[in-house]
Amino acid sequence: MPLPRSAVPVSTVALARFLLGKLLVRDLDGAVAMGRIVETEAYLVGDPACHAFRGMTPRNRSLFKEAGHAYVYLCYGTSYLLNVSSERRGTGAGVLLRALEPLSGIDQMRRARKRLHGARKEDRLLDVGSAG
Repeated sequence: MPLPRSAVPVSTVALARFLLGKLLVRDLDGAVAMGRIVETEAYLVGDPACHAFRGMTPRNRSLFKEAGHAYVYLCYGTSYLLNVSSERRGTGAGVLLRALEPLSGIDQMRRARKRLHGARKEDRLLDVGSAG
């Protein structure tokens, strides 16, 4: 069952802790791909490593939405990373989903990552960067 947005904490550190153990689920090639979130990283307001640090841009605008919105970006041209916005609307901060424990749809995950060019296999299990 999807988490209701009202259940999502409006605090970067609280959200990073809250997401641990939650399941990330995606329909991938007609099958369910699912993994348990086992590692997160909080990118706070004022952190130069946060993509929101220099202000809102068309690329990072999801980080400025209310807590619970996805922000996906290509890192160093090789891996797509998934973040979740974590503060009130207008405040840029987020939580990076650093690691998942694959639970189901592993064959679909493997096939999907073979389609992707230049990405490390371990970074691509849920294929979050593609529209397909």
